[in-house]
Amino acid sequence: MQPQQMPLFSPESVRAFNFPFPSTRYQGSKWSLVDWIWENLYPLRFDTVLDVFGGTGVVSHMFKNAGKQVIYNDYLTFNWNIGLALVENRGIVLSEYDIETIVTPSGGVVYPDFIQRTFQGIYFDDAENAWLDRAVYNIDHLLHDRYKQAVARFALFQACLIKRPY
Repeated sequence: MQPQQMPLFSPESVRAFNFPFPSTRYQGSKWSLVDWIWENLYPLRFDTVLDVFGGTGVVSHMFKNAGKQVIYNDYLTFNWNIGLALVENRGIVLSEYDIETIVTPSGGVVYPDFIQRTFQGIYFDDAENAWLDRAVYNIDHLLHDRYKQAVARFALFQACLIKRPY
């Protein structure tokens, strides 16, 4: 007979350590189920979680804040970047220099115009689309740490949502 192990956290504590979590506005988010998931899993002893279909990341975020090592994945690159920035990342932040690198045009660089061509007149004005093309290029080519890139992309995603809410 195995001795019963005591849980690390009570089921009541899940909300206490799961805040703050960014608004996702996703249909199918597990936000409404996170309490139920925790109540059913907290008695188990485990150190690592594999969230293969991470989606909004709310479940992964809960486990990270419970002290678990979380490996996050999602089919959508957008979601994967959010998971990399908020879940797998253990403390990498953008410096003022990183931010200046992202927002400042680099001399001699011919920036792509994908956003400008594809989304002209839809979400943002022409100047904002050009700025987004430059920022995306600078994140991809001038930041050399995958966590910094993910944090920068997440910040850009959130800024776009605030600027143009659904």
